[in-house]
Amino acid sequence: MKKAFIAVLLTALLTINIVVVKAFDLGPNLEAKATKKIPPTYPPLAKRKRVEGKVVIRLEIGPEGNVSNAEFMEGNSLFKPSSLDAAKQWTFSKSMAGTSGHIIFKFQLEEKD
Repeated sequence: MKKAFIAVLLTALLTINIVVVKAFDLGPNLEAKATKKIPPTYPPLAKRKRVEGKVVIRLEIGPEGNVSNAEFMEGNSLFKPSSLDAAKQWTFSKSMAGTSGHIIFKFQLEEKD
């Protein structure tokens, strides 16, 4: 009975590790391949609270160069909506097979803000 429980527990732990590794596989940085870059707007609440930081967005790009999927991977959730909205408007060079990777947005307040 104990051996069966340990086997199930080990299998579960190994499965969790694989999922975590896959979840953080961001692929290459795609910023240099972009033909159109739209910066995100600074969320008013984040500006009022003086929140700064970086956001990582994972993208899937279709063969025509348009973003087919954007996923918020890392960063303060206050930046999530504006980052995803901006990322979905980026375009990239056309490719035969499409590609995936990530982009990074940096939210930094200016002195006068």
